[in-house]
Amino acid sequence: MRKNKKYSPELKIAAVKSYLAGEGSLIQTCKKFGILRHKQLQDWIMWYNGHKDIKWCNSAKGEIYMTKGRKTTQEERAKIVAFCIEHNYDYGLTVETHKVSYQQIYAWVRKYEEGGVDKLKDNRGRTKPAEEMTELEIMGQKAKKAASVLAVAGKEKKTALLAIADALIANKERIIAQNDIDIKNGEENGLTKSLLDRLRLNDERIEGMAQGVRKVADFDDPIGQIITGRVAENGMEIKKVRVPMGVIGIIFEARPNVTSDAAALCLMAGNAVILRGGKEAIYSNTVISDVMREAIESTGLPADCVQLVKDTTRQSSVELMGLSEYLDVLIPRGGAGLIKAVVENSKVPVIETG
Repeated sequence: MRKNKKYSPELKIAAVKSYLAGEGSLIQTCKKFGILRHKQLQDWIMWYNGHKDIKWCNSAKGEIYMTKGRKTTQEERAKIVAFCIEHNYDYGLTVETHKVSYQQIYAWVRKYEEGGVDKLKDNRGRTKPAEEMTELEIMGQKAKKAASVLAVAGKEKKTALLAIADALIANKERIIAQNDIDIKNGEENGLTKSLLDRLRLNDERIEGMAQGVRKVADFDDPIGQIITGRVAENGMEIKKVRVPMGVIGIIFEARPNVTSDAAALCLMAGNAVILRGGKEAIYSNTVISDVMREAIESTGLPADCVQLVKDTTRQSSVELMGLSEYLDVLIPRGGAGLIKAVVENSKVPVIETG
């Protein structure tokens, strides 16, 4: 008969996080951490996700419980973190001594190591005053609001896309006039002929941009589509359903047609988008963005479904990579150098393009 095996709080947390990170199946995770029964791991995952009182060990044998989290002040959190570090990161002893949860201590220690005591401030439920927000944070806030509207939009998305296509054609002269400025600047800055060609817009290319938006409008609405589904033994229906991501950030280089292509795809999928193009195409991107925003707003959807970062310095890219409070995913579209920089430096989840 197999004896009950004791597991440390550290092992339990590590196993749960490994499984939730997709590093293996239940059985694989149990083998990795030496857990005898996968039912134990299932229980730990359920407790961890439910933030319930978790009986990590048997207190009758002198061991500890992981207690439910409690409210603490910043000063108290700093003292608890200091205690934990001074005692060689003994989370179990810290739980027992300070009567807080293992999850709380783990998070506080991580935050402290990232940014010191200031990181231990509890900012939940607080909105940063507008005067303290950067331009990108304001854009992110607007995008979040727009995304909540787009998430439940139906046919309105197709209407907006068709309006964008019509507006691109109607504003050809306006777009070409701004594109001419980019071309002139590019020539003066020594751009190669191939880059200038990628940058250049004319009647034919703008019509191609409009046609591309119309093609997206013809797509079936992906939101709500059931990808897979099954019925569990207990009769519960389990389905994998497509839903919007939320707010998408896209960093791209000197191709102004990407502005309309990317915005159209994001809009159709129910996502707000913040676009950050290269400095070589800033005048073209700005006017295309303005035309799209006007068209979207004319159909009743928020103009902030599409926003363009007009600061083309490196700092704006760096800040966008760290805008985790507002961006749900970041997509780099361009050369290998751009993709590598975003993948290596972004604090926002990245979809790596080829």
